[in-house]
Amino acid sequence: MGYSVVDLGPMRPQGISNRGDVILGSGLNPPNFVRLVDGTLITLPSEIIDVLAINNERVVLARVPGSTGREYALYNLETNTTEPIAIPGYPAIGPLALNNSGDVVGTAAKGGSVLDDQRGFIFNRNTQAVTWVLPTLPLSQPPGSTAFLELKDINDIGHAIGVQGWVLGFDQLEVPVFYDGANLRAVANPIVMSNGIRITNDDKLWVWFFGRGGPEVQAIYDATTDTLAPFSNGQILDLNANGQILFEHEFNYYLQSGGFITAVSDLFPSGSGWSLDFAIQMNDSGAIVGWGELHTNAGSSAGHGFLLSPPPLRIPRGKRVDIIAIILWGVINCGPGVAIIGGHLVRIPPHGPLNELMAALPEALRNELTPLIKDAHFREPADVREFRRRVTSVISSYSRRTFGRS
Repeated sequence: MGYSVVDLGPMRPQGISNRGDVILGSGLNPPNFVRLVDGTLITLPSEIIDVLAINNERVVLARVPGSTGREYALYNLETNTTEPIAIPGYPAIGPLALNNSGDVVGTAAKGGSVLDDQRGFIFNRNTQAVTWVLPTLPLSQPPGSTAFLELKDINDIGHAIGVQGWVLGFDQLEVPVFYDGANLRAVANPIVMSNGIRITNDDKLWVWFFGRGGPEVQAIYDATTDTLAPFSNGQILDLNANGQILFEHEFNYYLQSGGFITAVSDLFPSGSGWSLDFAIQMNDSGAIVGWGELHTNAGSSAGHGFLLSPPPLRIPRGKRVDIIAIILWGVINCGPGVAIIGGHLVRIPPHGPLNELMAALPEALRNELTPLIKDAHFREPADVREFRRRVTSVISSYSRRTFGRS
């Protein structure tokens, strides 16, 4: 069974959560929408003029009108409340990114210039605390130059990616940086222009470099092994914690997964009536949102958003105990691991709570396992045996309901 496609209508998708919820908008004009994974369409309040991201808690990162123009806010779908984002003393903020742990990351400055004390910050939505990330790496900064640091993305364990540099007139030097929650690390040697764009939950970083005279270089930096691998297949659009890379090359769009490259246009079911215009983003399950032309039998066509979803993860007979062992190992030891489940490579990251594995599971099974994992306590061997029994029971029950067997 291949990918399935959902028509998202004439609204343009702006992003997708690991839960499968999709944010939809029409540029900088309301209304904007959220399509939940069950198909429910929610219209966002009219004061939301742009939607930027949505996390697994169904909190939307958005832009709203403000005294300084367009300002940032969080909109909670569960409580229907808007939470403005403001950093005292630093009115110029953005762009921002949102993780699943209630953190917002971005860049703040006292004014609209890189010269106005530009620095990175992490804002904890739950505590309202601000953590500053300052340009502290030594970059052979010349006298009279101004240092700056920008943060661009944050993962669920609080690690962030960005760029540090200095400017002096028309001269500048920059380097992508990795922030591990306490310390900064330069990803490579400083160069005239660079950027750190995206970080996954297993600390893979998408970075970009451009020196005087070129060429432009993209790469994937593995913060765990401190290795940098150039990416030459095309322009990266997104990457996820399962090692997949969504990219564009000569106006065609591709998915690199498990060592294979597939045209996104080939993922549409045969006879679906879709032709691809462009892909936008994917989540950790490999679901892709984008824009295309939907053709009818009458010969007409219209531009619509789409959601391409990989086939549901099937749990083969005889593999349940292996899966349980991997979950137990991650919960007890917070250790990394890898499993191939139903033909999918599933990475089990350190630091729990096993976000990538849970995101890869079918929603019904994920919803049953999540509370078991969150409530797990291991004080003695009997606790481990009881946890294994409960997980085994859930997976067996799911297999019987879904596949007619245990």
